[in-house]
Amino acid sequence: MKLLVVFLILTAGVATAQPVAGYQPMTSSERRQMFIEDSFTSPGGYLVPLFPAGIAHLKNKPTQWGQGAEGFGRRAGYAYATNFMDDAILHSSAAILKNDVRYESSKDVKVVRRIGHALSRTFVTRAHDGRLTLNASNFMSSYGAGMLATYMLPSESYEPLKYGVRQGHVLIAAHAGSNLIKEFTPEIKKLFRRK
Repeated sequence: MKLLVVFLILTAGVATAQPVAGYQPMTSSERRQMFIEDSFTSPGGYLVPLFPAGIAHLKNKPTQWGQGAEGFGRRAGYAYATNFMDDAILHSSAAILKNDVRYESSKDVKVVRRIGHALSRTFVTRAHDGRLTLNASNFMSSYGAGMLATYMLPSESYEPLKYGVRQGHVLIAAHAGSNLIKEFTPEIKKLFRRK
C-alpha cells in the first residue's frame, strides 16, 4: 500500500504534463548504441552485477552453489544474466512503446528536488512526442528479468511469482539508484577531480 501511495505521488502530473520544448525522440541507431553500451561496453555492465553476486556469495544463497571460486562464478553469471535480461527487455519494450530510455537530468539546483526528480524517472519517462508517460518498460524489464532469472536457480523454492517478484523489487530499486548516480554525476566527478 505504501509503495502504491509513493507511486501515485511520483506520477501525479504525468497525464497533464506538457512536452519539453525542443525534445527529440530517440532514433533506432541511438537505441541500438545505448543497448550495446548498457549491456556490453560500459564498465557498469560488468561491475554492477558483481555487487549482488558478492552479497549472495556472502549469504551463501543459493546454498547449492556452495562457496569458493566456483560458487562465486555461478552467482556472478546469474547476476550478469539477470542484468542482461533487464537491459534487453527494457530497451526492446521501450522501442516498441516508443518511450525514451535516456536519463533526463533535472534543471533544478535544489538537492531535494533533484533527488525527487531522479526517483520519479524510475516511474515516468518521455514518450515519442515529448510528453511524460508511465515508464512501463522499466517495470516490464525489472519484473520480467527477476522472474525469468529464477529458472537459472537450482531449487524449486525459487518460484517466479515469489522470489522473482522480490528480485523485481530489487531491480526497480537498482534503477532508482542508477538515476540518482546519473543525476549527481557532475558533482561526483568534481569531488574526484579535487583530490
